[in-house]
Amino acid sequence: MKKKLGAISIVMSSLTYLYLFILINTGTGEGVSLSTYGLWAVLAWIAGISMKKQELDSRIVFVGAVGTTIITVALLFKKRFEWTDMDSAVSALTVLCMILWKTRGSKCAFIFSVLAGAIASIPFVVMTWKDPSKSPIVPNTCFLMTFIVYLFSVNSPKMEDRLVPAVNVIVGLLLVVPAVVWSAFG
Repeated sequence: MKKKLGAISIVMSSLTYLYLFILINTGTGEGVSLSTYGLWAVLAWIAGISMKKQELDSRIVFVGAVGTTIITVALLFKKRFEWTDMDSAVSALTVLCMILWKTRGSKCAFIFSVLAGAIASIPFVVMTWKDPSKSPIVPNTCFLMTFIVYLFSVNSPKMEDRLVPAVNVIVGLLLVVPAVVWSAFG
């Protein structure tokens, strides 16, 4: 059953990235920034490779790495350039992840890359809480559901195996709950 849940979460994640790709290429997908997705892609690749080196289940992270890379390329073609102070901070965290990987090993780089990805989500969480109507509710809900399913698919008691889905469920809830409440009672 857990293997099926893992496969379902991978399909859900893939379909969500496809949905985002379509949104961006049809001219919607406002608020999606090339720099932000590019940095998320780098962090996802660091996390995925680090997980693979530790022999952890890295499939969902690699789906995220490929998905964010494809979104980054789509945004590049759409000329959706933007750079914020948060992107500068996440860039510094990304460089720190690479330094930690080289000096402290893949486990440290993995944990820090997940933390950096969560930090990179803060502007979107703040935006959602300030104005839930601007939140992309469909992809955020899809990612939340993906990571809930993925969390239930984890068969290992190791913290490293549960860290990615647990952190992403928390971030997803912070993005989805205010948007759902606003939609219901707005």
